[in-house]
Amino acid sequence: MWKKRGKLNLTIIRRIVQLSFLLFILYGGYLGITNFNDEKTNLISENVDITKLANENLQDDPRLDIYLPIRSCKNIDKDTGVFKGCGMFMLTDALIYRSFLTFAIPIFFLILFSLIFGRTWCGWACPMGFFQEIFDWIRGLFRISYFKISRKTHRILKKIKWGWLATIFLTSFVIALPFFTNIRKDLHNINCLTCPTRYALMWFPKVDPTFFSFQTSFYSIGSIILFIFIGIFILSFFVRRFWCRLCPNGALLSLFNKGCFTTKTKDLQKCTKCGICYQVCPMDNEDVYTIKNRKVVNSKNCVMCFECLNKCPENDCINVNIFGKTILKSKYNKKK
Repeated sequence: MWKKRGKLNLTIIRRIVQLSFLLFILYGGYLGITNFNDEKTNLISENVDITKLANENLQDDPRLDIYLPIRSCKNIDKDTGVFKGCGMFMLTDALIYRSFLTFAIPIFFLILFSLIFGRTWCGWACPMGFFQEIFDWIRGLFRISYFKISRKTHRILKKIKWGWLATIFLTSFVIALPFFTNIRKDLHNINCLTCPTRYALMWFPKVDPTFFSFQTSFYSIGSIILFIFIGIFILSFFVRRFWCRLCPNGALLSLFNKGCFTTKTKDLQKCTKCGICYQVCPMDNEDVYTIKNRKVVNSKNCVMCFECLNKCPENDCINVNIFGKTILKSKYNKKK
């Protein structure tokens, strides 16, 4: 199981890391990691009281002041969870309540994590990515073919993704203005109102999501949009990582992907243009296959799952480096 064709099976290792990360996000609090946070003195701005009042989930929260650049939902139980939520939740909260000083340290860690790993978080740690790959496993178990989207559809989804990311931040900025006080409560954190993660995690104990609400027109619109995004997530059963193609967290991380310290390189001399890297890519990323004029093949669309490296038939053709040090190499051993 651990080896395939005489080499380490990177896919199995990644599944274990994904599952471990999911369990750590959900139940890491049982390890006592958050204990030192109980009596912490917060030297923060006056806006923190406003922010806490608007976020009942964050009152007396013992979890670490760390917001991961993945979908780590704020609705996870405070006593069992480790992190307070995802980076998008924190950024929109800071924008709405102008509490940048409050979130100075979390923002620093968010940028640091993104600079080091880029979208490696998507491929190795994000619960939503893990669930979509469970879909892949179930589909393969029953020999159900997946749909490969066209390049035109891929371009349309890309525009929707960036449009949605812009909408989230623009809405957060607008409702922060004084004359939008009346609708701020309804539109507070639009990112969470339309995020399917809380419903994907609700099947686990100690996760209590906020359910659909049609009490006001704004909540009704948010609930309808959420139905759409849950449908998009379900479509991941038929299209590999379909949610990732629209995820605003992934869009934000993609800005760091080309300049991060985790790089994927290709030996142009050893590449035979076989196209296997493109065929196995869950994001239908063509860059590793098509790039001919540079060694580093990081791209914004890549979730750094390294399946291209895992399946590459040429020794040392594709490498993964962190801070310039090679940690993974493609390796191919023929069956004996």
